[in-house]
Amino acid sequence: MKFNFFLLLLTALTAVALSQSIPGQFQIQYVYNPSLFWALNGTNVVLAEQGALWTIVPYAKGNYILPVDDPGNSVQYNGVERQLTITEDPEIDLNHRWLFFGDSNPCIISTSQEPGVVVTVKDRNVVATYELGIGARIWNRIRKL
Repeated sequence: MKFNFFLLLLTALTAVALSQSIPGQFQIQYVYNPSLFWALNGTNVVLAEQGALWTIVPYAKGNYILPVDDPGNSVQYNGVERQLTITEDPEIDLNHRWLFFGDSNPCIISTSQEPGVVVTVKDRNVVATYELGIGARIWNRIRKL
C-alpha cells in the first residue's frame, strides 16, 4: 500500500513539473544582415556573426532578456542613444524589461521603461533610439532549444 501511494505521489509531482513552462533559448538576428546576431563584448550588447543565446522570460510589464552564458545578468536599457548592456544591478523603473511587438518575425523590441524607444543598430552596437516606422521591425527571434 505504501508503494502505491509513493507511485501516485511521484506521478503527481512529475505531472506538475512537466506542466511548468521552461523558457526557450533564442538567438536575436538582425533582419538586414541575417549573418549578424546579438552577442556580448564584455558587458556591451553588440552584433556579431557568432551570436549569444538568450532566454526571454515573460514577466509583468515586459520580458527579461537574459544571456544564457552569463547567469544572473539581464539586458539593461541605459537611455536614448545609449548602448544596451548586461548587468547584475537591481532594476530601476523597468529598465530591465522589454516589449516585443509582432507575434512573429520580424519584430520590434522596445523598452518597457519608455515604450516609444526601440532597439536598433549603430555601428554594430545594439542601442535604444526614438527611430520608429517599418525600419524598426528589424529583429528575428530564432528558437534554438
